[in-house]
Amino acid sequence: MDELIAEGVGRPFGPAGKVFREWVSLPVEDRARWLAALREGVAHASREAGR
Repeated sequence: MDELIAEGVGRPFGPAGKVFREWVSLPVEDRARWLAALREGVAHASREAGR
C-alpha cells in the first residue's frame, strides 16, 4: 500500500483522523486498481491467517 501512496494513486486511509496501518484509500473510478488491491488484500489476509 505504501507504493500506491508514494505513486500518488492512493492516500492513507484514516477515518476520524486515525490512520490505519496497511490500508489505503483509492479513487472510486479506478475499478481495475480496486480489484487488484482487493485480491492482494485477500491473499495477504489468507497468508496471515495461516500462520
